[in-house]
Amino acid sequence: MSARSPTSTSPTIRSGWRIFTVISGTGTLTAAQFVKNTTGLAQDSSDRIIYETDTGKLFYDANGSASGGRVLFATLDKNLALL
Repeated sequence: MSARSPTSTSPTIRSGWRIFTVISGTGTLTAAQFVKNTTGLAQDSSDRIIYETDTGKLFYDANGSASGGRVLFATLDKNLALL
């Protein structure tokens, strides 16, 4: 995994990991697949990447809001303005 900033206003996280098996076929995260909150939990069945704002933890969840499937894969700064 690498983090880079192509411009000062648009940081990007890129991963070549094959564990992210249910992210859209293009390999680009859709808005429906990302959620940020203070619980670190998926809110619905389409959520795959969850940013826990108060800790900076970044999770991948293979099955959205269903039980199990959540894996911590990075820790970022707290309270980032991620889209």
